[in-house]
Amino acid sequence: MNQIFEDIVKILKIDCNIDTPVEITTKIQDLELDSIALLTLISSLENKYQIILDESRFNPNPETINDFINLIKQAKTDL
Repeated sequence: MNQIFEDIVKILKIDCNIDTPVEITTKIQDLELDSIALLTLISSLENKYQIILDESRFNPNPETINDFINLIKQAKTDL
């Protein structure tokens, strides 16, 4: 599978304590992340990939894991 996807799943399971199965089509809302867990996910991804995911990229807000993957890919190309 996609390395970015694997990294997101790892962060969700280890840093955000998410026990539910995560697929590329999983909706962020279905993970029931609180604001701290969501910030943890974003900051961990920023650190892992040495990118900045500022709010201007979240238009519209990412709804699925795949949306986060696309945000990361875009941020990496903008470096």
